[in-house]
Amino acid sequence: MSTIRVSGDSSGYYDLTVPSVAGTNTIDLSKVIKKDSSGVVEIGTDTGTQPSYFNSYLNVQNNASTSDHASITITAGTGGYAGLHFGDSDNGRIGQIAYSNTDDALVFTSGNSSRMTLNSSGVLTKPYQPAWSVYNTTSGYISTTAQTTNTLVWNAEDFDVGGNFANNKFTCPVAGIYWAEVHIHHANTTGQISLTLWRERSGSSTLVSYHNRSGSNIIERGIRTSQLIQCQAGDKIWSGLWHENTNSSIYFSTNASTYTGFQGYLLG
Repeated sequence: MSTIRVSGDSSGYYDLTVPSVAGTNTIDLSKVIKKDSSGVVEIGTDTGTQPSYFNSYLNVQNNASTSDHASITITAGTGGYAGLHFGDSDNGRIGQIAYSNTDDALVFTSGNSSRMTLNSSGVLTKPYQPAWSVYNTTSGYISTTAQTTNTLVWNAEDFDVGGNFANNKFTCPVAGIYWAEVHIHHANTTGQISLTLWRERSGSSTLVSYHNRSGSNIIERGIRTSQLIQCQAGDKIWSGLWHENTNSSIYFSTNASTYTGFQGYLLG
C-alpha cells in the first residue's frame, strides 16, 4: 500500500492510505511544495534558502546525497517557446531565456530585444556585438608631418554596429578585450614609416601595436598591424601613421576596405 501524508497547521498530520501501484511508498505533501512565513516557495525541503541570503523566493532542493540532482522542466508545444521571463512591474518580460522548439535554438533577450542565439549546431550569434569597419573612398597621397604620428582619416563605413565610431576613433562602450586591425597600401617611398594602433584613455594615448618599414627605396606594397587591446568603457582606439620625412609619398589607395581599412570588434 502507498500513503499520502497531509500535514495540519500544527505538528500533527493525517495519512491517507491508497492502493499500491509500484511498491510501498509514502508521499509527504508538506515536503513536496510549501510556502513558509517569509513568502518562500520551497519544493523538496522545508529548511531551504531564505530570501535574506539569496533574495530567492523559489527554492527547489534535492541534496540529501552528494549524487542527488535537481532540475526544473518547462515543456511547450513543438511550434512554441519554452522559457523564463524576467522583469518588473512595468514590464514583466523585458528579459528572457527561451527555447524555440521550431528552430531548436536557445534565445537570450535583454531590453525587450533578442540579443544572442545559440542554435542546435552550437553556433552562437551576437548581432549587437560592437564592431566597426571603415575605409577611405579617395585615392591620394598622405601629407605627413615629419617624425610625428598623424591620425589616419576615414570617410566611409562598411559597418558600425552600435554606432561607436566617430571622428576617426572607436569609443569602447563597455570594458573588455577588443581586437583591432589597420592596413594601408602605399606607393614607393623612402625613409622609415610606421603604421600604428593606439588606445586613448582620459585624453592620453598609449601605443599598443606598430609595423615599421625602412630603407632608401621602400617599394609599393601593403602594410598592416593588429592587436588585442584591454580597454575600459570610454577608451578610444585609433590608427596612426608616422614617417621620417615631411610630406611623404605614402599613397592611400582605395578599393573599399580591400586596400586600406581600419576594423575591430569586442571579443568579450
